[in-house]
Amino acid sequence: MLILELRVALVGVLAFATPNVMGCGPFFPEELIPTRKEALFEPPPALFVKEIQKMIDAPLKDLPVEEVDNPQAQRAQIEAEQTADGIATKISVMRQATDGDAAYVLGQGLPEALRLYTAAARDFHLAFPPPNEKGQADSESTKLPDNQIDTLVMKARQRFAAVLALPAEQNASRIVWAAYMLGRIAVYQDNTAEAEAQFQKTRELVKSGLPDPLGLAVASLGEEAGMHLRHGEVKQATRLYREQMAYGSASAVNSLKQVAQTISKDSALLDQALSDPLTQRLLIVYQYTQNVGTPFSSLQNYLDKSPKEGADTEPTLDVWERIAASIEKQGIEHVAGIDWLAALAYQRGSFQLAQRLVKKDKSPLSYWIKAKLALRAGNQTAALAAYAQAAKGFPRIDKSNPAANEDNLIYRIDAERGVLRLARGEYQKSLGYLYSTASNYWTDAAYVAERVLTVGELQSFVDRLVPAPSKKEMEATTYYKSIPALRMRLLLARRLMRDRRFKDALRYFDDVKLKSLAEHYHSAFDRANNRKQGRLGRAEAWFAAALLVRINGMELLGYELAPDFANRGGTYDNAGGPDKVEGEFTTADERRRFNASRAKPDERFHYRVVAADYAAKAADLLPRHSQAFAAVLCQAASWNLNDHPEYAKPLYKRYVREGAYFLWAEDFGKECPEPDFASLTQPS
Repeated sequence: MLILELRVALVGVLAFATPNVMGCGPFFPEELIPTRKEALFEPPPALFVKEIQKMIDAPLKDLPVEEVDNPQAQRAQIEAEQTADGIATKISVMRQATDGDAAYVLGQGLPEALRLYTAAARDFHLAFPPPNEKGQADSESTKLPDNQIDTLVMKARQRFAAVLALPAEQNASRIVWAAYMLGRIAVYQDNTAEAEAQFQKTRELVKSGLPDPLGLAVASLGEEAGMHLRHGEVKQATRLYREQMAYGSASAVNSLKQVAQTISKDSALLDQALSDPLTQRLLIVYQYTQNVGTPFSSLQNYLDKSPKEGADTEPTLDVWERIAASIEKQGIEHVAGIDWLAALAYQRGSFQLAQRLVKKDKSPLSYWIKAKLALRAGNQTAALAAYAQAAKGFPRIDKSNPAANEDNLIYRIDAERGVLRLARGEYQKSLGYLYSTASNYWTDAAYVAERVLTVGELQSFVDRLVPAPSKKEMEATTYYKSIPALRMRLLLARRLMRDRRFKDALRYFDDVKLKSLAEHYHSAFDRANNRKQGRLGRAEAWFAAALLVRINGMELLGYELAPDFANRGGTYDNAGGPDKVEGEFTTADERRRFNASRAKPDERFHYRVVAADYAAKAADLLPRHSQAFAAVLCQAASWNLNDHPEYAKPLYKRYVREGAYFLWAEDFGKECPEPDFASLTQPS
């Protein structure tokens, strides 16, 4: 029984404190592999705004939504658009009058509905000055005595009611506005029945076809809900806010969060909320999402028990205990959103309770929690089965609408499946899952592709599952929005180039310019190794290859991750991927592969050292007394003088030991001329 389970768990629930959020550099993507145990054990990520929208049965479309930062400016614009210039000017003057009576006099000659409404609005705004553009009360915000406020409100109410009393052909332009304002006045006067009636009338008028350019009908749902919330009626407030949210209101989401916050601070309201399925779910989802990571932000280290820095929410650990106690006290056997209660139990460290709760449910979230509980128990087979069930329940990726996938949790589930397959030594399956999530977890996919799979295994994977991008996809590619297929094929191309399998590599360069550079490099390398070219021809070819590698080495030979970090264009020196492979969820074979696939040399911008080696090969073929010999060594030294001086210094020593003196060599490695190969072809 749920009551007994909660009673047992309540004694031992010592909630885990909110985990730390690991900081990351600009545009750095989410990755799981470097902290794979934490990633697999941490609670599933969730975003309140997304999860709470799932409370909507179906979107509503019969009322318009208009939510702006400055409603006063919006109202003035609507008034100007709806009326002729002269009328709009007169309305503006009326709104500056000393009071509603004066405004009514100034409005002589206007249609009666406009005249009555504007005069009433003037009194209302004198009683309750609207905020200015900065959200602050304006110059009229000095609090008036209560009796003056009541007088102004009474006059405003009379005139708003007079608008409603006009014949239909006269009040159509302002009857919706007036009904809405009468509802607000009724809220102020604590007349719940009148407020509900006027807000309902507002919505009925708009549904009947009257214009609502300010979106007051949908706003009335929020006003009515707020009234119930202030009365402690959380069930009614939640239902109205949910209806408002169903129309697409962004403010309703924030209002529902406010409802949950209010419930969390009041034990009596918490008991009331837990007695209703809708508010049950709202409260539990709120408690969970306030203390867990959001999709694709930054990885939370769930094993780190230190408090989150900069948290903007109050601690909620005691609320979890009160939720459990309230469910027990009320004898609630069936909890709406039991999967979220299980997730909350898991998040708080009550794993036995989480296990009992997920057994009662078959939702995707419950299966996800089952997978994590199985991993904690060391049962990877059961975890994989639970992950598979969880994946079936989440919406699949919509390739036609990339924006809809930005926080699609199927990405995270498949990424975790990829990490687990990697831990089991199932590398092809691991990359399969990680590649399917590469839009969000590219560095994880790149790690397996570059450091774990052999070149042959990766080539087989790409040939089977990664076709060349279409022309349209290529045209849409930018530096920060390169599609995974293009990136994976380029990663393979560079691996093949590093292995000097040039012909194979050319098949995977989808960018025309890069492919041309690769072809030039291939040609130079072949000529450099062709003895028929002669010593001078080979020297020029080696130097040509060296220049290509120095200038375009990132694109042609660079590692996607360490040590070159082509994934970030080489801008950052720690842009993803693990520094080492050790601990749980790793294997000896992965560690062997990781070490075997290190860059040679394992240096930042390793291709610069490769370029210097090629230049040194060119020098080997040149006359030692020649300017070309000295210039080639000088250029090679310059490429590594700052980042890798240990590779530059031997080149200088070689020049001193073998080369002829040149005046420019006093700045060797800093100011280097171009090698003069042409003079070597002339008779001496």
